[in-house]
Amino acid sequence: MYEAAVNEFPFVEALPKREKSKLAKVWDMVNHLKEAQARQGTLLPLTLAAKALDLSRTRVEQVVADGRLKRVEVDGHVFLTLDSVIEFASTERKNGRPLKYLDSKTPWRDSVKAAIEIRREARLACPVKG
Repeated sequence: MYEAAVNEFPFVEALPKREKSKLAKVWDMVNHLKEAQARQGTLLPLTLAAKALDLSRTRVEQVVADGRLKRVEVDGHVFLTLDSVIEFASTERKNGRPLKYLDSKTPWRDSVKAAIEIRREARLACPVKG
């Protein structure tokens, strides 16, 4: 039937095609999300997971890149699996930068370097008259 209209009225083919309604688009997105949740389990939006973990979005993306959180993308939107968020939240994490452990020779080397630098600056400030 549609082909008959195109044959009888050739201008019909050039007309713009009708897009899906907003409701149909929402329904498709919900179905994609349901399918992803059926495969992966409960999904949390990335920003909500960042707020729940008390981390910035950038830091959460770094943790995802490290492989400690599982990322799922549905129609261009980023989600994290609830199981990976709970597992990450339950692990003990230390705040701040890790401690730097020094060996017994490092302070001695640093003090010698500092003394040489101080002596060099003193010679430049007060040249010896000869």
